[in-house]
Amino acid sequence: MSSHTASSPHDFAPVCAPVCAPVCAPVCAPPCAKGTLQHLQRHQFLSLHRPRGLWLRAESGSLWVTVDGETDDIELTTGQSQRFDTNATVTVGTFGGDAVLCTVPPPPPAWQQTLRRWLSGPARLVHA
Repeated sequence: MSSHTASSPHDFAPVCAPVCAPVCAPVCAPPCAKGTLQHLQRHQFLSLHRPRGLWLRAESGSLWVTVDGETDDIELTTGQSQRFDTNATVTVGTFGGDAVLCTVPPPPPAWQQTLRRWLSGPARLVHA
């Protein structure tokens, strides 16, 4: 198992730069406001199945992240995050002790958001 610091883990402040804000909006909120906070103890693992679009953030401690089929692993330290563009299983463990992580799911597709807005809008009268 080889280790390297992820080529694209983000500290949340730079991620929320104006250029990136529309894409990264789910993670620009206060830590874990739109996600699920989880505590991992040493020697405990979490499997994320089909994580395409999911953000993973290290709230405290260090995380060791393995993506099935990839040769390099990812290490995330407090405040760093990683977005996954794969449907391969991702396994998350701690690196040296307990850790707290946040998983933020991807936003729904644009068509789904539009449909939800349309359906939740005021009632519309249709004249024949």
